[in-house]
Amino acid sequence: MPPSVVSPPSMGFGSGIIGRERPLLVGSALNGGNGSAAFRQHTFRQPQPQQVTSLDSKPNSGAGAVPAVTVTPIPSDIIMTKIPLKRKWTFWHDKIVANPTPASYTENLRTVAEADTVQGFWSVYNNTAGPEKLALRCSLHFMHKGVKPLWEDPQNERGGAWNFRIAKASTPVVWRELLMALVGEQFEDTIAPGDEIFGLSVSARWNSDIFQIWNMDSSLKESSTVMDKVTAILANVDSLKDVEIQSPFYKAHKDHEHFNNIYDHRNGLMDAIRDNEILVIIGETGSGKTTQLPRYIIEEFRSMRIGVTQPRQVSYLRIRIAAISVAKRVAEEYDCRIGDTVGYTIRFDDTTSSRTRLKYMTDGVLLREATMDPLLEKYDLLIIDEAHERTVDTDVLFGLLKRTKAKRRDLKLLIMSATLNVTKFSDFFNECPIYSIPGRTYPVEILHSRDTAKVGALKATYVSKCVDTVTHILNKEVRPGEVGDVLVFLTGQHEIERACQDLKKAVQDQSSKDSKSVTLDQLQILPLYASLELLDQTTIFEPSARNMRKIIFATNIAQTSITIPNIRFVVDSGFVKQKMYDPTTGMDALLVVPISQAAATQRSGRAGRTRAGVCFRMYSRESYETEMEKETVPEILRTGLTGTVLSLKRLGILDVNGFEFLDRPGEQELQAASRELYLVGGIDRFGQMTDVGHGMIAYPVNPLLARALVEAEKIGCLDKVITIVAMLSEEQDAAREAHAKYYHPSGDHVTLLNVYEAWRESDYSKDWCHKEYFNLRQLRMAKNIRSQLKDIVDRNSQNDRDTHRHYDSNSSSRKDDEEKGQRRQSPDRISGRRGGDDNTRNKRSRNDTTSLSSSSSRSILEAFSQGYGIHLSKKHQHRPMFYHYLASTSSPSAGAAGPSSTLLALHVSPLSALYLDEERSMTKHGRRVARDLEWVVYHEVVYHVKAVMRYVSKIDLRWVQATLDRAKIFDQGLVWLNHERSDLPPLKDVRGNNGGSKTSTRDDGKEGDMKESGTAAAAEEGESEEQAKKKARLALVEAARKRALERRQNQ
Repeated sequence: MPPSVVSPPSMGFGSGIIGRERPLLVGSALNGGNGSAAFRQHTFRQPQPQQVTSLDSKPNSGAGAVPAVTVTPIPSDIIMTKIPLKRKWTFWHDKIVANPTPASYTENLRTVAEADTVQGFWSVYNNTAGPEKLALRCSLHFMHKGVKPLWEDPQNERGGAWNFRIAKASTPVVWRELLMALVGEQFEDTIAPGDEIFGLSVSARWNSDIFQIWNMDSSLKESSTVMDKVTAILANVDSLKDVEIQSPFYKAHKDHEHFNNIYDHRNGLMDAIRDNEILVIIGETGSGKTTQLPRYIIEEFRSMRIGVTQPRQVSYLRIRIAAISVAKRVAEEYDCRIGDTVGYTIRFDDTTSSRTRLKYMTDGVLLREATMDPLLEKYDLLIIDEAHERTVDTDVLFGLLKRTKAKRRDLKLLIMSATLNVTKFSDFFNECPIYSIPGRTYPVEILHSRDTAKVGALKATYVSKCVDTVTHILNKEVRPGEVGDVLVFLTGQHEIERACQDLKKAVQDQSSKDSKSVTLDQLQILPLYASLELLDQTTIFEPSARNMRKIIFATNIAQTSITIPNIRFVVDSGFVKQKMYDPTTGMDALLVVPISQAAATQRSGRAGRTRAGVCFRMYSRESYETEMEKETVPEILRTGLTGTVLSLKRLGILDVNGFEFLDRPGEQELQAASRELYLVGGIDRFGQMTDVGHGMIAYPVNPLLARALVEAEKIGCLDKVITIVAMLSEEQDAAREAHAKYYHPSGDHVTLLNVYEAWRESDYSKDWCHKEYFNLRQLRMAKNIRSQLKDIVDRNSQNDRDTHRHYDSNSSSRKDDEEKGQRRQSPDRISGRRGGDDNTRNKRSRNDTTSLSSSSSRSILEAFSQGYGIHLSKKHQHRPMFYHYLASTSSPSAGAAGPSSTLLALHVSPLSALYLDEERSMTKHGRRVARDLEWVVYHEVVYHVKAVMRYVSKIDLRWVQATLDRAKIFDQGLVWLNHERSDLPPLKDVRGNNGGSKTSTRDDGKEGDMKESGTAAAAEEGESEEQAKKKARLALVEAARKRALERRQNQ
């Protein structure tokens, strides 16, 4: 029975820790939510400086003692002229000099003033002339008596400074008014002796003017509201009214009301983290848990190294917003450069350094790190953010982190979710506490459609219904000048662009009929989807212009992971595009499916962030209550697990069925993933990784693409295959008509290479992309991925060369290694790998680009066939379609779909190079299919009206023969994917004397050549004998399982 949420009276309902033994009251550490917590979040440590020169005084030896010169680090590149503190306040002036030395330091020594009264300060200030009066690149500092600055007191590790960058403010008037406000007649009342502020400074450097407040962190726990006072003072400086104050602290303080729910919980959260090894945190989207909480932690726990994961999605936009932009914002608030204290790592982009203490990354990055370092020793605390999204990588991380925690008690773990249904997370981690941050939302009115049609019947009309609803909102629901934007949830780029155009037309038609209706001049109609240009992304988050209203058509990335400000109306189509996996065919497909009730609640919540809102649902209340699932199906239960199983194998988890998942996938799905890995050669028949599998795990791409890269390295076409893999890793959408000149007769893979080569010949020109209708951002991303993949290849090559130095290089050893499939470095392959530099390769003519040599394209397609063999499709003999070949030949026990007549019909995409024109194709029943196509492989299947193969190429059946041979071995029941070799009998004992199969299999698990045989002997044996053999095999497998289980229990 889950415990209830503890709700301290001072904090309101929903705050507190869910605990089974000792509830923790959040409000008890906050003094009723007063200004102490609000101030404490602004404490930042000054970045550690380079070595520069400063002065310290010798021990007091009487009047007129001369300061001694020492060399100590200080927190800037500015020479700080320090005068011994003799009275209440000391002022000094500094100048920037090149290559500071003790000699140059003494030459620039300039005492400005020593005063013990405010009047004395202003007297000195008014009498100071020339550059000393706060001219550009000079500073004036004043320090409280008896307190050493941070750079003089290394023991004061908690000290720091608040920086206020004041842009375009290098004028004496601004500075004088600022100083008058801060050090004016009420200075002693504003910053009194003994308060936590011990120094102030103003300066002009780093191309912007800076005002600093120095603090002594040791007294901040009992602090008064100094930042409140300073903020109020700055707000009243007339000269600053129209001046931008670029201060993360000032901005954070002004935004206090926006984040007040997490601000008020800072102390309670820190205490909870300190007292618990694992903690689940509930905080809705926009509460500040992603940006503020990690910042609080690095301030509170100075020595901790922290990792924060964001869910990895297919959408590059999602990755950018969730990982890159969040890291940049936190770095700005922490007043450091990205890659210094705060950095990020996503696939193909790492900005971290040895100084990084807070690292944002995708969950896939952490999963890869866990395969290399199962104890994750580079981290002291890990935060799994957006856990409610339940991506495959996040779910696998849960299982791995639970294993890691059993061995590393010092590792702290935070699970953060935006939904209330987090009991499952707590139960998985041994009923750990749950900390709830209450949300602050406004009421949202829910309006359901009166149409009683079932959800499935709405697929053909929901886009037009959404456009009609937006038109109704603009003309009936809002008054002119009323604030509030509209957010519409659709499923993909194509329908979003269509909806934008339909709305523009509808508004134009309406305004032409009714002069009082809204016009296009009053609207910003904006799309939000994966391949959107970065410039258009930022427009989404900018405030609307006066008398303008935004209409945003978005995919589900706007549902939980980002908060779009100023949304008042939400239009929910009721559908989402999800990747679904069919284990019987081994195919992933993107399908448009109804959302869950939980997703519907999250969508409606987008309308109540800043004011009361309204949500229009395109489906009926009955459909919501009876047809929609209560929760979104976790991705791990609806997608292929080939990469997941490979990662688990890399960690030494032989029996993936025994791995502890948060939601366990079906045994059929795990078996299908293991089968795919076996078919491509990533694991042997005992389920252990082969050398090919180890080569695959090195590449952060789809396992099938990784298999193609391993094969390309072997046959010497790695450079070209890397380019194609990079293009496939970044979604490419473009106009088909403009690209016909780059088509290659073999199909789409070499066509992608042609496109990239043509772009490279244009010197990566933006104008070329515009002329040829290619997406520049996508091509640039592909270029970046290509560069990163080449770096990985180079690192692997170096590691291989270093490793080979330790092995005996005699001929028998080399021969044995080659039989085991180890990758060897030949001079040809090394030169081919190195010779692909983007800026040094010879350019080809346009004619050559469109027709690579047959040998070159053959090698490329042969490499891809090793990975895509499981995606082999054959053209139907009598119908204009293809079908999945392995599904048609597998036995029912291996997960076959049945006879070919019931197989799923596959069609070549109209955007494919193989979707030929009428002159070169035959037409049946209105469908086109090329005459000379028989065998093809594809990258993925997408469902629209029919199942469409994307990125298709013709192949020779001989190139996939090894895959077909392994499939036969698997179908004959001669593969045990989750057992130790010692648990199993030799292969010949399992096969018996069956004369039907002539399969040759070595004892080391490496399959030899398969030879197809007749079925006469099998038929003579009779059905009963075949059943007896199958029963005997199952008995052997069960016995092996029991022995393995007993051995693990004994260990």
